[in-house]
Amino acid sequence: MHWPEQTETMVKALAETQKQMWKNWFDLMPGVPSPTAVYSDVANQISEEATEGFKAWTAKSGQVVKDVAERLLTT
Repeated sequence: MHWPEQTETMVKALAETQKQMWKNWFDLMPGVPSPTAVYSDVANQISEEATEGFKAWTAKSGQVVKDVAERLLTT
């Protein structure tokens, strides 16, 4: 077998695999529920509680600790 033939076979196999992978992915997606306002509200509540917890935890700390806590919250 020559290099061009091997390369062509490999590229065709890769293209077919990718095609099948994307087809399966899109077939799966309709079954996944979309986020709703409830999920968003819960996420916001958790974020607010974490912020309040960090503020209470770092209230008597130095500026460096407060800066680290702020960075943790924004990541």
